[in-house]
Amino acid sequence: MAKIFFLSECGKGQLMAKNLLTYAYGHQYYDCLPVDDTAAMKSTAVMPGANEADNGMYISVMPNPASTWAAFEFRLPAQAQEALLQITDAQGRNVVSFTLKVNQGQQLWDIREVKKGTYFYILKAGNQSKSGKLIIN
Repeated sequence: MAKIFFLSECGKGQLMAKNLLTYAYGHQYYDCLPVDDTAAMKSTAVMPGANEADNGMYISVMPNPASTWAAFEFRLPAQAQEALLQITDAQGRNVVSFTLKVNQGQQLWDIREVKKGTYFYILKAGNQSKSGKLIIN
């Protein structure tokens, strides 16, 4: 069973450690606003894709371009039980697929053995989908 950790701050080093622990041990992390700092609630940027038309579905990848690993940050619609994250090469061939069984989190992909080039990812949940591009160098 995966452990769940809650974080109040997230710098680059902490984000990398979080991604490695998620990849290696399956731990799940959720970012929380500071309890005693209401100003953080007023100045927090809205996550792209968080409007009502998107029904809460969101995906992004970092770093991009990448060379050793890629972390896909995602959020699924509230009603989704699971989703499929597919990564294809420039010719449309499936490279890898991940089944996502949580509504929000990160999926790490070890790309040390993957050829350099342009890849496309698509997140599918029910009849909804979101896509993007990843450069591996």
